[in-house]
Amino acid sequence: MLQLGSVAFFISFIAGIGLPRCDDLEQLCNSAAEISAKIEIRCGSARTFEEAVIAFKERVAFGDCRTIKSIRDPKSLTEECLPWLESASCELIANGHILPACLNQFSTQAK
Repeated sequence: MLQLGSVAFFISFIAGIGLPRCDDLEQLCNSAAEISAKIEIRCGSARTFEEAVIAFKERVAFGDCRTIKSIRDPKSLTEECLPWLESASCELIANGHILPACLNQFSTQAK
């Protein structure tokens, strides 16, 4: 079983269907939490979906997506990171091989 606890710390990304507006930071964070949870489940995490969502939010948003103040690069998030994540193997992600477009996208500090 893969340990994916660090995935949410390194990866911040959003759902590919029904993308929220890029200025809706809370919704982008919530979508990212859900997609992170789906990847954890797909890759064999022992967490439930709900536990994985909570863990993501704790790591990137102090447990609450309302704390997100900025996104580093919304375009690379939606156009590079998400397509890569859809095809990346669980082993690749678990070993820390993460596309730079996925790194440190969400910030709780205003720009």
